[in-house]
Amino acid sequence: MTGLTSCMPKGVETTEQLLAHYAATHRRLMTCPPRPTALPAPVSPPLWRYATIHFDEHVRVWRLAMMRRSTSRMKRYARIRAVKESIPTAIFFGPGRQKRHSIVRQRAMYEIYIAFGASLPQIGVVFNRDHTTVLHAVRKIGQMIEDGLLPPVEPADVWAVLADDRALLAEESA
Repeated sequence: MTGLTSCMPKGVETTEQLLAHYAATHRRLMTCPPRPTALPAPVSPPLWRYATIHFDEHVRVWRLAMMRRSTSRMKRYARIRAVKESIPTAIFFGPGRQKRHSIVRQRAMYEIYIAFGASLPQIGVVFNRDHTTVLHAVRKIGQMIEDGLLPPVEPADVWAVLADDRALLAEESA
């Protein structure tokens, strides 16, 4: 082993020492580290990974309250329009599809859309309709106004109707 001394690890002089050093190095590098006796408790994934959680529930509740507050004014305006057109409110808000009632209802939907800036679902809540029905009404009345078949809607006129016609609703409910 005299010619291999430059390749030999330090402190190894015999073949037995070299084999023992090799076995120790092999054990150190090739064996797995010892496993811990007690495994840590498994960590469950966060709840939002597998269930719907409303983080901002208070915001949703607040928006719903604001929508209800504004829909009461919209509902009042719609009832005024029904009374002015001599349509019973049960028919005006009901599922009827008669042309003379539906065109007035669609016009009221359009006026509320313009004056209140309400969303289509909000208006749908007022009229017991789907938002796509409101969308149809808004597009239809808008086209009729463009074609000159109906006069344009001014938001100030809608608000004036709300301010002036409280007595009209009192007469209807009496």
